This record gives sequence, structure tokens and C-alpha cells, in this order.
Amino acid sequence: MGKTNEEIIKLCREVYLAHIPDINTYIHDFDTANHQIFKLVSMHDDEQLLLCTQYLESFAKICYFLVTDRRCMLVQPSLTGGEVSSFPFDTIGSVEYKKSFTKSLVKIHLKTEKTHEFTHLKCDKVSGVLQQAMNDYKHPKAPASTPKADEDLLTQIQKLQELKISGALTEEEFSLIKRKLIEEF
Repeated sequence: MGKTNEEIIKLCREVYLAHIPDINTYIHDFDTANHQIFKLVSMHDDEQLLLCTQYLESFAKICYFLVTDRRCMLVQPSLTGGEVSSFPFDTIGSVEYKKSFTKSLVKIHLKTEKTHEFTHLKCDKVSGVLQQAMNDYKHPKAPASTPKADEDLLTQIQKLQELKISGALTEEEFSLIKRKLIEEF
């Protein structure tokens, strides 16, 4: 199951507006754009949208560049409706950016030797969001280790009991440590 078109459009608007002015310059651009193009975008329910911004394609055509926690997408309007290209992070080899007085350029080098270029982005910020998302995807944070609940607690109490029997722990120490273990459980 995936997000509905209305959810995707709302999410794109929220993320676009959240990045004004650091990445996106104009508030009215997103609201006046033809949002029919976003109906071509599909996202999984658990996929998070991190960035939605515009870039210029050939002939000054305004397109959208999206970054999720799994991939980047290019949303390009056309006379026939539009096109969405998706690049999962595991297909991307590297990302680079160049900035000059007249324009900025972000290049995404795919592992297939193909390169996609995006101009007129606030490239250092866009590249930073993309690099961070790719890094988080490729090197996920390990979930907090959870003990094997019942078995670990029982094993720990048995070890405490053995220490008490051997005389290493007093009855008070045993009871105190046992109570703490049970509370933490």
C-alpha cells in the first residue's frame, strides 16, 4: 500500500514550504504550479519525504527534485502529462556540486555510468540533504539492542541466586539487585 495522491501533494507542499528560504526561494511557486504532475509520484506508506525543490530543465522548463529516505526522484512536466524518474540510493555512485555566480549545478553519477545534472538549485544545501539521506540509508543506525526479555531476566536472576548461595551476595543485596532488574524489565 502507498500514500494517496492527495497525501503526496500535501507532503510535497509541506516539505517545500519548510525549506523556505534555505533551499526554496519562492512560496508562491509551489502553490501556483500545476500539481497534476505530482499525481504521477508514488511513495510507500513508510517512505519519508525529506526535500522538494525546483530545478531548471532545458528550455527553462521548471521541474521538481524530490529526496526521500530511500531515493531521489525527478518530476518533469511534459505536453503529454509528465514523467517521474526514480533513483534508489543503491544505484547512485556519487553526488557532486559546483557553484558559480551565474548558476549552481548538482550532478548525480549513477553506478551505470550515467550522470544527471540539475541547474539552479541551492546546490550546497540540496547536496547536503541528499548526501545525508544516502549515508543514513547505506549505514542505518542500529536499533537499540533489546534483551531477549524473559530468558535474559530469568538467566540474570538465576546467576544472582547462585551468587547468594555461594555467599558472594547477602539476602539484602540479592533482593535489591533482583528488584532493580525486574523494574528495568
